[in-house]
Amino acid sequence: MKQIQHFIGETDPYLFDLKHLTIKESTMEYTVPSDSCLVFSDFYKITQIASSLGSLALAKTMDVTEKTYFLGEKLRIRKIDNRSLDKGLKYCARSIEYSSRKGKSLVDILDEHNQLAYTFELDYFIFSEDSFYRLFKNYAITHHEPSTRTSLTVEKVEIEEIESSFFRIVIQPFSKEDCAGHFNQYPIVAAVFVVKQLLCAIEQFFEVKGIGLEQKKLNVDSLEMFLNVAVPIDTVLHSKIYYHQIAKESYVFVCPVCDDTTEYGNYLITVNYSFL
Repeated sequence: MKQIQHFIGETDPYLFDLKHLTIKESTMEYTVPSDSCLVFSDFYKITQIASSLGSLALAKTMDVTEKTYFLGEKLRIRKIDNRSLDKGLKYCARSIEYSSRKGKSLVDILDEHNQLAYTFELDYFIFSEDSFYRLFKNYAITHHEPSTRTSLTVEKVEIEEIESSFFRIVIQPFSKEDCAGHFNQYPIVAAVFVVKQLLCAIEQFFEVKGIGLEQKKLNVDSLEMFLNVAVPIDTVLHSKIYYHQIAKESYVFVCPVCDDTTEYGNYLITVNYSFL
């Protein structure tokens, strides 16, 4: 079988380790090593793996034979139950090709007992190499140096409570090195990296509100992303986040992400906490 990973815009270090990838007739599967453990703000890695696996599955469904770029439009991931799901996840992806320009991937994420843990779906815009260049030529760089970075390292999010039910955050710029492997010649900030910073801000929110987390564990119940414009590197982002307590131990956060002139997308995150 052809090496399908060579035909998408994602490469190492953004793309996961392909030695754990299994390609079947109608699905693709990826298994995270059982010793891999995630903290709350690292939930973005689950969406990152599912998104990349979805791109690979859609590329296989389309039987692509040349470079093709899959850019997320709408994403939704939901947790199925309240069990602790820190390690040993298995991802099973299938895809739907609506047209040469639109597609969807559906990913079931299973726990270490092979029980459904999360459902995930992502709608994509699909671009040939020429059409992607025409749309994103202002992002293009002429020279690319491979990066040895293996994880996202950005500055702490600044958080400021401004009024009841709202707080404001500032996200410092992502660098070209942060985004290595995500459309290398077009260093675009992956939306999942924005998710990481939003989760860091939510964690700080609980601390600011005096809701101690020493004996509690934060969990993402659901995440929805509605993306408008690709985020460029070297751009300061901010968000005026609305929050509401929807149950005794559950909150919803509505996060429009902007710079001074552009709204890049909206993120809807539902979080609960459980006692250790």
